[in-house]
Amino acid sequence: MILKNNLYNWVVPYYNGSIRYDKPALIYYLANIFYLFLSNFNVSIEVCYRLISVFSMFFSAVIVFKFAKILFENIYYRYLSVVIFISFVNIFIESKAFVPEPLFTFFILASFYSFFRFYSTQNYFYLNWFLIFLGLANFTKGVVSYIIILSPILIFLLYNKYSLKKIFYIFFNRNVILGWIFHFILGYTWFILVYLFTNGEFIKNFFFVHNFGRFTGTSKMHLTPFYFYIIVIFLNIIPIWELVSLISANLNKIKFKNYFQNFLYVYLFFIFIFVLLFYSLSKGKVHHYIMPVFLPLALFFTSFIKELLQNDFKLNLGIFFVFSVSFSIIFFILDFSLNNINFLNKDKVIFNLISLNLFFSFFIIFILSFYFLKAYRVFILFAFTFIKVILFYYYLLNGINLKELSKEFMEIVYVSKKDEAEIVTIGDIAAVSFYNLYLNKSEKTISLDIYNYQDYDKILDNFNKNQYIVFLKGKYLRDFEKAIGNNYQIIEIKKVFVVQSEILMIRIIKLAR
Repeated sequence: MILKNNLYNWVVPYYNGSIRYDKPALIYYLANIFYLFLSNFNVSIEVCYRLISVFSMFFSAVIVFKFAKILFENIYYRYLSVVIFISFVNIFIESKAFVPEPLFTFFILASFYSFFRFYSTQNYFYLNWFLIFLGLANFTKGVVSYIIILSPILIFLLYNKYSLKKIFYIFFNRNVILGWIFHFILGYTWFILVYLFTNGEFIKNFFFVHNFGRFTGTSKMHLTPFYFYIIVIFLNIIPIWELVSLISANLNKIKFKNYFQNFLYVYLFFIFIFVLLFYSLSKGKVHHYIMPVFLPLALFFTSFIKELLQNDFKLNLGIFFVFSVSFSIIFFILDFSLNNINFLNKDKVIFNLISLNLFFSFFIIFILSFYFLKAYRVFILFAFTFIKVILFYYYLLNGINLKELSKEFMEIVYVSKKDEAEIVTIGDIAAVSFYNLYLNKSEKTISLDIYNYQDYDKILDNFNKNQYIVFLKGKYLRDFEKAIGNNYQIIEIKKVFVVQSEILMIRIIKLAR
């Protein structure tokens, strides 16, 4: 019985006292392993958990370099492709977040690389590794792994006139028996155990609510328009806008048809288009889902720049400068969308980023205007792009007072302690839950899932306190008011910022019956 309970605790993931149906358990296992080893060196639990994403993005960058090694003989183009990859805003942000997407992205990219190595060498060693990475991707995010990874590969093989019979025998033959064994052990052991321990409830909720429900929109999670990821990609290229401007201004110089004569470019093209289209068709969208497209995007950007630098035709530097300056004007017009965030010195940040943008634009014009610099262009462009990306994020982060990020929230928590009020979060407001649990270890934060239509009234009655501080996103306010009915009275509603997110703080009291 003790063994069964201990195994249950290791198999069924819990978050703030409730089963967390959102994700499989691989990221939790890795987090505990990191903490088990690094806590002996006085590394905090927060750092240990975030290191998973740090290493995931590092090894994803290694995969980018390995693809670039196939495409480019000049090592500085390989380095440039990695710099472009790590410059994308989502890569930079998610590399420090305790979320499964960086780990999932690594397994996706490793799967793509392993399969292409098999395709180009016919060495089944790589196909066995492909099956292992595919299994680990499934353990990280579930069945969506097969769609994201296998679909572009299938399209690529069909494009290259592979019959379905030939494709079948590629994946099912005696040369990959070992790969399939590890695939099922790593990819399905946990799913079988969690199915048994929860009588199928976890699998049912995970698949129908958090996979099928998000894709179709029936779960009403993260509903966004079809074009959402086009905007996300645009925002991600901000740190390298000068390179994108250079490419955009000289599109007429790029011979796109030549790229379709190279199997790897075709492979990358199918990866980019399918991943972008699949996630765009999904009703439920989150910005970091799209991260796998940044591998082909980084390699294509580098290839376009290589073509522009290595040819002797005259570049449209005037148009390039107009594009780059226009982007700086956009900063002024949008005011960097930070008017309501009081802990960021936005004027200083905007000035520094625009100055950096203009300086780098002048610099590109300089190195491209003198013929004697031709032999050194790629090295100089790589070095200064690397410096520019570092300065971009330095200026951005230097304007943030990290001590003020959750000051207002912590003041509310302090008052709630004095008033003996219970703190409750509605929906997945991870910032609130994390800060409350991390900074107030004696307090218990309950995270209720708005999408499951739980009986809030009954859940709140389980507490002995009469006052509650409830945090939730504004779009859930109406549902929450209906749920608490006439048993509670809302005495205060206030907007607060917690880690750059605007949420509602609602103070309620239990009414006497």
